[in-house]
Amino acid sequence: MKFLFSTVCCFLIAGVFAQNKKIDVNAVMQQFPDAMAVWLDRKTDIELTWKNGEIKVQQKEFEDLLFTKDESSNFAGSNSVYFSYFYKLKNWDAFTLLPDGKKIKVTNSTTKSRSSFVFYDDSKEIEFLYPAISKGARGITNVDYELTDPHLLSPFYFENYFPTASAAIAITYPEELELNYLVKGNKDIVQVKKETKKGKTTLTFEAQNVAPVNFYGDAPPSSYFLTHVIFYIQKAKTTQGVMAPYLGTTKELAKHYYSNIADLDIAGGKEVKEVTDSLIKGLRTQEEKAKAIYKFVQQSVRYIAFEEGMGGFVPRNPELVCTRRYGDCKDKSALLVSMLRYAGLKAEFTWIGSRQLPYRYSEVPLPITDDHMICALELNGKTIFLDATDSYIPFETPASHIQGKEAFIVSSPDQFKIITVPTAEPGYSLFDDTTYLRIENKQLKGKIKIHTTGYETNDLLHRLESRTGKAREEYLQAYCYRGNNKVAIKNIKVEIDTLAHHAVITADFELPDYAKFLGNEVYINMNLLKIYTGQEIDFPKRKIPIEYDFKSTMRHVVVLDLADGYKVSEMPALKNYQNEVWGVQLSSKQADGKLYYTREFRNNNLYLYPDAFEKWNKVLENLFPVYKQSTVISK
Repeated sequence: MKFLFSTVCCFLIAGVFAQNKKIDVNAVMQQFPDAMAVWLDRKTDIELTWKNGEIKVQQKEFEDLLFTKDESSNFAGSNSVYFSYFYKLKNWDAFTLLPDGKKIKVTNSTTKSRSSFVFYDDSKEIEFLYPAISKGARGITNVDYELTDPHLLSPFYFENYFPTASAAIAITYPEELELNYLVKGNKDIVQVKKETKKGKTTLTFEAQNVAPVNFYGDAPPSSYFLTHVIFYIQKAKTTQGVMAPYLGTTKELAKHYYSNIADLDIAGGKEVKEVTDSLIKGLRTQEEKAKAIYKFVQQSVRYIAFEEGMGGFVPRNPELVCTRRYGDCKDKSALLVSMLRYAGLKAEFTWIGSRQLPYRYSEVPLPITDDHMICALELNGKTIFLDATDSYIPFETPASHIQGKEAFIVSSPDQFKIITVPTAEPGYSLFDDTTYLRIENKQLKGKIKIHTTGYETNDLLHRLESRTGKAREEYLQAYCYRGNNKVAIKNIKVEIDTLAHHAVITADFELPDYAKFLGNEVYINMNLLKIYTGQEIDFPKRKIPIEYDFKSTMRHVVVLDLADGYKVSEMPALKNYQNEVWGVQLSSKQADGKLYYTREFRNNNLYLYPDAFEKWNKVLENLFPVYKQSTVISK
């Protein structure tokens, strides 16, 4: 929905005075002997000024990075400066400070658009390398910004992937303004100081000797676990000389957001009305009409993200979106609201933070709490959250990336409500994998049937959509893999029921050299897929949570044909194991001349926090021994 400059992205921190600090570099390297680099100083200075009701924001950033090894350039030798419509770049410079005191200025840099991340983005990135890096050298960077919107002050992060000797932010503001703040994460490491002198107040937040943070690919975004401070203008003096609310309450946020949609022509024009009429013609119920409109905006209006200036915040008129058939989340939401209202339904603009953001409006009623817009529809006594940016998600099902998030529904400058989006239970998203095995000429052959529902189907559809030809075939081969690397999978077929949101994949396979034949006995490890192998959590070392796209149920069934006089002579001892974090159910039975072996896993978590890691591992401790055991059949 929008791009906000984030200090956690580039770690460019300010404060010109920091350059004059005398630092014992050798002592720092001894303190952090294993680190490839150490932040000696990361500092941001923000100055707010007020004149005739107008607020201006200047931001200076400074960083001093010590390279502790000769090979540090391979890990920390590059850096970037980011800027955009909201963070206008005034000046920057960077240089390497050699151990002998010589400075070598950065002279080569590359400026590129960040539009590779979205379709159109006005933000830019300057990339550069520090020259002549060696052990004991330091990379110094200074950046000056002018912020164009005082509502969009970015949080400051104290922790990093390198150790930090000092990280601080100082915010200076006049008596015409009143600021407030909130420290998230480990509050104990942050020292807060407030000083007022000659009509100006300075708030300083500083952390010293901060340990590095290990990052993991399965972790949620860093704002979930890194210590940071959120600050905002709470009150500002008006031109009439009155201190008035500015931000910091849901009431003020609603007023601010409504100003972004107040001038839209929601009634729509000829195109909106004609298309809507054609969609709902002959439909009797409000639900049928809503479904038809939602499907049109989902599938016939192409999703293209825009992040150009205020275009990242203000929707385009529904008539324009309907005519050109593309738009971003705000544009699609505006078109949904327009068409649904024209059809006689109650629909509202709704701001929401995706799960990329950890905040709730009840705690952080600020623009940083959301990055997305959807449509809230009141229908049959309940609120339905419509996210038309996902072309596959069914009506009445919230997109997985907004599950559990607070939706900020704004009807007018003074009328709003906050509703938490439901989270689907594990049974909604099923991955049901059945393998039909038979013995033929001392080899295993059979068929595969994989059935998915809910978000599992949604995920599959998006992955198939992004692949064609050889890439699609390779993906399906990997999707159906089982046994060992000699497995031969063929005749893969995919059937999609978009209405029911189900998918079925079938295939034939041969699995040589998997079963062991000894005389009249056959040894078969029925765990053709050893699910969760290698997924033990490094506890207690890991301190960062794990994120899952959705709660889910995974069922694996192996059906072994006991033809040709075979009977089961030995089966592994199976034991269910369940705790409050998650669990596995194992079972087997014989019926109709076949042996059925079933494993079912239920993950009831969107986030797994460190206090649950030990219990997660406990389930695996009970599961993995079963993976080593074989079933014995004999004649």
